[in-house]
Amino acid sequence: MAYLGNDVVTKLMKRSRLLLTTLALSILLIAGALAIYESHNRPVTSVRVGGDIRFTDRNELQVRIESKIKGSLYQIDVADVRNGALSLAWVKDASVRRVWPDALHVSVVERVPVARWGGGLIEMDATVFFPESTQAFQDLPLLQGPQGTEKRVLDRYWSLQQSLKPLNWKVRELTLSARRAWVLNVDNGIRLNLGQIVNDVNIASLVRALQGQLGDHTNQIDQVDLRYTNGFTILWKRNLQAQSGGAQG
Repeated sequence: MAYLGNDVVTKLMKRSRLLLTTLALSILLIAGALAIYESHNRPVTSVRVGGDIRFTDRNELQVRIESKIKGSLYQIDVADVRNGALSLAWVKDASVRRVWPDALHVSVVERVPVARWGGGLIEMDATVFFPESTQAFQDLPLLQGPQGTEKRVLDRYWSLQQSLKPLNWKVRELTLSARRAWVLNVDNGIRLNLGQIVNDVNIASLVRALQGQLGDHTNQIDQVDLRYTNGFTILWKRNLQAQSGGAQG
């Protein structure tokens, strides 16, 4: 019987361990490659839509998002999915993220209208959008003006609303005509003709007058003409007789 020396046995053991280590590493590499391949080709099985959604049609939003899902979760173009959500009028912003192994999460921010604009709605930043229906927003004030004047009209609306606040009047309709003349209707039916240059001094005078001697006759006022350098004119409902009102202190 032949006996192997200690050196030979040691070498064989080292070689065996090296082979086993190499085999184990190979198995791990193959398993990792298979896992990566599987994850890169795993289809989306769940789409979750979140956010404070009040007016957006959820079913339509789901359809728009899913129409953009092509290929595996890894291959999805998240910008394209986001654009699908943004294609709806009520969606102001959207963020999309992959959730491994097979889910897609979409978070939606809706638009918040502050007034009506023509046949649409307008936001605080003067962005106008056109949903399918504005019927539910008839209580909002109506703002109108030539194209490109949205911010100007909105800013004037806030300014006038603040000026009329002491009277508890609310702007019902504000129009900037093609000739750049302002006309204001308040919620009690009174019409204010402001002209091309809004005279804040005259408005302040009108407010003081209505807080004082004219206050008891407010419901008799049909229109107020503020297109004067210093003062205003009231047109009464009953006899339609013009009454002058100077800048009143």
